[in-house]
Amino acid sequence: MIACVLNYLFTCTYPRSRLWCRRGGHLYVCGGTAMGADVQAALLKVVAGRITGGGSAANYVANLKAQGRYVQELWA
Repeated sequence: MIACVLNYLFTCTYPRSRLWCRRGGHLYVCGGTAMGADVQAALLKVVAGRITGGGSAANYVANLKAQGRYVQELWA
């Protein structure tokens, strides 16, 4: 389900998601640890399908985290 939601957000609203990426948007995830892992896996999958220039999805997401643009507040 989470993959479907992220895929919808990044596919159906692709022009907006490109603006989100280019203009320094933030993604906050709050919930259980399993849900957080699912969100990250889905995000990696979506980013992998969109990334250009030889970079990896894992590096892109790591950079989002380092910049404070992808934050997870998770609990067990």
